[in-house]
Amino acid sequence: MLVYIAATLISCLLAVWCEKRNTDALNAIDSKQRWGALVLCSLPLILVSAARWGVGTDFLYTYLPEFRALQWLRAGGGDALCQELFAPMREDLTRWGLYESPESALQFFLGVLDNCEPGYRVLMEAAVALGGNFRLVIAATSVIIGLCVYYAIFTQCSAPVLAIYLYVASSNYFLSMNIIRQYIAIGIGLVAVQFIREKRLFPFLACVAVAMLFHTTAVVLLPCYFLCRVELNPRYALLLTAGVLACSGVLGTAAAWLMPRIGLGYYARYLGSAWSEDGFETMFFVINLCVLLFCGHYWNAAKQRCPYYVIWYNMTLLGTFALALSGVLPLMKRLNYYYAAPQFLLLPEALQTETDPHRRRILTGLVAAAFAAETLVAVVLLNKNEVLPYRLW
Repeated sequence: MLVYIAATLISCLLAVWCEKRNTDALNAIDSKQRWGALVLCSLPLILVSAARWGVGTDFLYTYLPEFRALQWLRAGGGDALCQELFAPMREDLTRWGLYESPESALQFFLGVLDNCEPGYRVLMEAAVALGGNFRLVIAATSVIIGLCVYYAIFTQCSAPVLAIYLYVASSNYFLSMNIIRQYIAIGIGLVAVQFIREKRLFPFLACVAVAMLFHTTAVVLLPCYFLCRVELNPRYALLLTAGVLACSGVLGTAAAWLMPRIGLGYYARYLGSAWSEDGFETMFFVINLCVLLFCGHYWNAAKQRCPYYVIWYNMTLLGTFALALSGVLPLMKRLNYYYAAPQFLLLPEALQTETDPHRRRILTGLVAAAFAAETLVAVVLLNKNEVLPYRLW
């Protein structure tokens, strides 16, 4: 955990230094200094992510064996190569019930490879062509995610230091090392928020299309363009949440019918599977509800101060709607990841709106402590996303 703490601290300190050195550079979108600050501040967390090995739940039981299947395919196949590539992964794959023999594991991950989105497939193909080192894929994805996230922080948020801290403390950073493909899509979605604010439909659609090249579920970002600029009173937002929760059975049935018809057929396969047994996502729902309540308190002032506030707030609301259906639909938290991601940008803006300096410091400390406690439980105690221990090999 010390590695993550050190990288976060260095990134925050660099952001403080950049702010003091040239405040204007963080606000001018065409500023070379701002771009320099963006890249410089992102480096610590990008390097920690790029240098890891076997860190993240999906690393060893999805991404690495999928890559090995592609290596086998491009090398011409053969039983000997199958043994060489998959036998060393026996222990990890057995843990998830994915290994009976090297041959059975190969066949399973060839099937996974067939369903791989083209954007991520291109990265794997390039790494195989360059010598078959999976670290190239991890490095490339870490850079893409890091730059997308920090671009959103430095172009959309007026408190980048706190945003960087919350990016890690809210477990978004740790999540990015687990659900790699989806978090690339989430990162691109954060960049696309700029085009929602500017009312530029075609660049927004282009961002969603690129995001879908890495994870087809990014299609759920489309409603954001039309819904997330609506200035809905927070009281009505909470009433709508209660209504969705009350009607979750009917809405869940309708969603199950709709999914295969809007490009989510791959997701629809989880309906009725073991994933449906997860039940209601209470923790995520409560977190979203607390964010809605807290940020709703500053609604009137914050929406005047920050042009992105309404969009981020409404995205959190959409995520809360998704979680309200989690008792009847599987993996709703996966959809919530898209909508809840801007919370590490939204909360700093709410805190910046507080006019009393003493109260603002207290509230900032409480928010920071609350998310630190969440990280302590989720990452350190429960090892969610399996990012501990950190390993280089």
